[in-house]
Amino acid sequence: MKTTFSRAFACALPLLLAACGGAQDPISPTTVTLSSAKRSNADTTLTAYYDVVQRVYVGYYGRPADTAGLEYWAGQYKAFGMPLTMAEISSSYATNPTVKLFVDAFGTSAEASALYSGDNDAFVSAIYRNLFNTPGDTAGRAFWVNALNRGDMTRGIAALYIMSGAQSTDITSINKKIEIAKSFTSALNTDARRSAYAGDSSLALVRSMLQTVDANTDTATFSGVSTTISTLENGSGGGIAGQYLSFIYDQTDEGQVRIGVVPAAGGQGSATLPNALSTMVGGFTSATVQNGLASNFAAHSLVLWKGERLYRQNLISSSGLPTADIRSTLTLSQVCADDDTSVDAFDMVDPSLSYQVFRQGGPDNFCNTADDTFAAVRMNMAATSAPLIVKQPLFAIHTSNGALSGFLVKNGKSVQRVDTNFANPVTLFTMAKDITSTGNQIDQLGNLFVFTTGDQLGSEMHLWDASSSTAGTPVAIATATDFALIGEAASIDNQDIFIPITNLGSTVVVRYNVATKTRSTVGSLVHTPGANISMHLSPTKVILYNASVGALAAMPRSGGAPQALVTGAGGLFGAASLQVAGERVWVNSLFGKVVTVNTDGSGAITMPTAQFAGCVYKAVIQFAANANTCSAILLVDGGVFKDYDAASAVLKTTYGTLPATTGQNFYGMSSFAVNGQGAILTRITANSNDTYSISNFHFKAGSAGVTEVKVQ
Repeated sequence: MKTTFSRAFACALPLLLAACGGAQDPISPTTVTLSSAKRSNADTTLTAYYDVVQRVYVGYYGRPADTAGLEYWAGQYKAFGMPLTMAEISSSYATNPTVKLFVDAFGTSAEASALYSGDNDAFVSAIYRNLFNTPGDTAGRAFWVNALNRGDMTRGIAALYIMSGAQSTDITSINKKIEIAKSFTSALNTDARRSAYAGDSSLALVRSMLQTVDANTDTATFSGVSTTISTLENGSGGGIAGQYLSFIYDQTDEGQVRIGVVPAAGGQGSATLPNALSTMVGGFTSATVQNGLASNFAAHSLVLWKGERLYRQNLISSSGLPTADIRSTLTLSQVCADDDTSVDAFDMVDPSLSYQVFRQGGPDNFCNTADDTFAAVRMNMAATSAPLIVKQPLFAIHTSNGALSGFLVKNGKSVQRVDTNFANPVTLFTMAKDITSTGNQIDQLGNLFVFTTGDQLGSEMHLWDASSSTAGTPVAIATATDFALIGEAASIDNQDIFIPITNLGSTVVVRYNVATKTRSTVGSLVHTPGANISMHLSPTKVILYNASVGALAAMPRSGGAPQALVTGAGGLFGAASLQVAGERVWVNSLFGKVVTVNTDGSGAITMPTAQFAGCVYKAVIQFAANANTCSAILLVDGGVFKDYDAASAVLKTTYGTLPATTGQNFYGMSSFAVNGQGAILTRITANSNDTYSISNFHFKAGSAGVTEVKVQ
């Protein structure tokens, strides 16, 4: 997911390296048969084991040890004469049953199960990220994955082998992570701090801090430990230490903007580097993903053109103003009219491994022709790195924890699966008709690839499970007759997929069930020919919005006739946006009017002077779903900024009154809002002299107060 979007542990017996302190039962000497090679530990101090325990925590879980966990496991290691180094543990694994018991137990721990619920490729990539901030090279990763798939080794020992085999700068990176991990654990020197370092969001926060450490980190001046400790003590709800929020503070008629940043807690705004008019491309978000649910969201970075070069503007910094750096040698003149075909190529675990993909005119130098090429820029590329020239990306594949694991690409009429480096293509299927590449006909529903073939003279929508790496035939889930238009598919649970098919005078909704592989007709809505129809979902209803006349209707997801919710007489023509929360629908007119109503027609409310400003996202949402993401709706009504509970329309928070203007105002979110976190509301004012002015306001979602932010 990009900036619109788009998760981490309990205690378990017997050998859990989790933040449960000394509550674990010690291993009785009678439960294992000790090796004759047991270390003589009579003179070995407990603290001598701190280093190896920290390395196990960092390598396995990507985080420092908690105080009680460090003491407990150092005590266990000492009691059973465990080796003092990772190299000794790795080399004695095959012959020492004590070592084998400790190492193999990692794979069954609750924290490991939560973190690494995906396949072996996802596991190996995650271990590489913990240690080296990279998913690893394709060949190296394949070696470990193949060994795990064959059962040659367990996940526990594979992780230690990867660590103990590090060379060159990788060793430096690991050692600096260990040094910072030790500093962090040492800083847990009060009961409040030790208590704060527990729970999913806190562990995810500290992982994010450690991910900023690499071979180039100056550990003597690194301030991430102190800022992270401060964040834990202040109970910030899992925001990332040093997080900044972005906003636009200048704009031209050509759409170029100046970007500013402000600390998430508020304060003085600063111009980003580069401080120049730029063209926005997109942005990326980090989050914790577990069991298909996403939480702990934070804006991570922006992507923009400044002049001819592509920049990534960081929004995460452990110390000082975050930087903007050039990514790749790609220039603006080499791409098609700022075309961004990134197919949401995001990585929620490490957004620096996300991609932006740009269309390029091929040998004929014309765009949108058969010989077009595509340039993929990974967000950790250097200014001197050439972009990858790739086949047209159609779909990004993710592991269960939100990490990018590969792509589906178009090669003629064939679809291939490639890895995260766009390498090692495997042809999955070939279509008789070409795949339509327009955005609203390719949908990401989890790892379900929904796409359309053909054109208005006869088209079909198909489904392919993108987690499959073997060839097969996609399932046809909807068919359109001549001159009908298959619209954007939607799902809440990634099981029932709903597809609207608009004919000249009606829209038919089709439901396809992934589990039973069956499809059925839900119902149809009659309307005037050429109407602009969009489909949305609630837990029980399919909602159809006719933007041409401002009419809203709902039909049961199980099937039935549509019920009119809004007739269109209220002047909602040209709705700027529509949100569904639970069984409540919110519709915003482009020119200033909000209507909200329940999907059964009850509880209708009209706010004639209100305008949408955005929404406060739920703390936990369905990963990669496209519905029901808002917990509160942000509105500006008569100059007063406030939010309403999205599902009940009850007023929750009045933030304050915004400074008055004399022009026509339009509102939007420069940064998304999550309850308890800071966010930026942007107001663009169209003045009578055909000029525009921009104001930005900082607020904390769910708490009264709003402050204008200006760039110094």
